[in-house]
Amino acid sequence: MGQNRTGGRQSSINIYKTPPKPLTPEEEEEQRFQERLEQYQRDQAEFNLTQREAELQNQRAGAEEIASGKFMLGGKAVSRKEINQYQQKSKQAAARVRADNPVDPFYMRAKQYIAQNEPPPRPQMPGESQEQYSARVQRYAGQQQNRARRTNQVYNQMKENALIRSIQQFRDDPSGYLMGGGMSGQRTKTIAPDELMNYLGKANQMFQLTGGEGNFIDNLLGRNPEGTVQKRVVTPLSRLLPRKRSADELADFEYSRFLKNNTITSSKGTRNITEKDKTKFLQSLLGRIPN
Repeated sequence: MGQNRTGGRQSSINIYKTPPKPLTPEEEEEQRFQERLEQYQRDQAEFNLTQREAELQNQRAGAEEIASGKFMLGGKAVSRKEINQYQQKSKQAAARVRADNPVDPFYMRAKQYIAQNEPPPRPQMPGESQEQYSARVQRYAGQQQNRARRTNQVYNQMKENALIRSIQQFRDDPSGYLMGGGMSGQRTKTIAPDELMNYLGKANQMFQLTGGEGNFIDNLLGRNPEGTVQKRVVTPLSRLLPRKRSADELADFEYSRFLKNNTITSSKGTRNITEKDKTKFLQSLLGRIPN
């Protein structure tokens, strides 16, 4: 009994075998968990293999870039990745420096003003000897020894001019100044309202301590009725330029303005300045410079 026969022969297959016991909900959950775990492990292994292949490919590419000498850093051949990392770190460091040391727009504008009015020597002129060109360069270098002092002079005058404009604007239209006065970006016509308020507060204290009478702001601007205070006016920065330009310095200035435009406009349209244009412009300056 209990044995099966197939075609008159004894069979090892038990057709009466009890079917598997159904899984409980907990067992089904455990089975699904194991299946997900196995699939995750297979995916992770495939991902790691892909990552490793990519790393090896990048290493080979980096080695080829170093061997080519295409990218140099401190006199040493490096890969593109290394040069990119260096540039990124440099940008981050520069950003931190700017954040820790905010730029004074007045000082930047003062430097620009000096640079615009004291341009570097123009290139060697057609027909000019090396000795003549070297002498021009040396004269310019000598003049630049006092450049920091002249920059500070311009800076101080710009701040004074901005303060005078700010006081005038605040006196004539207080609300307008507080709402729209001060610097915007790199503007240097007036000072920021909070800076002006701080200045006026201190100046008013001094005015009262010294027994000042009349309108406080008019007194600041030199408009008291008695006329005992010198009238304060905006001083043109051009008065701070050291002296009248020589013919050579005028030529340097004109050449600098020519390059600043960066383009030439004619009946044929507008195009960028070429080396031929520069040479032609230098030749046009020859007649204006005494031998």
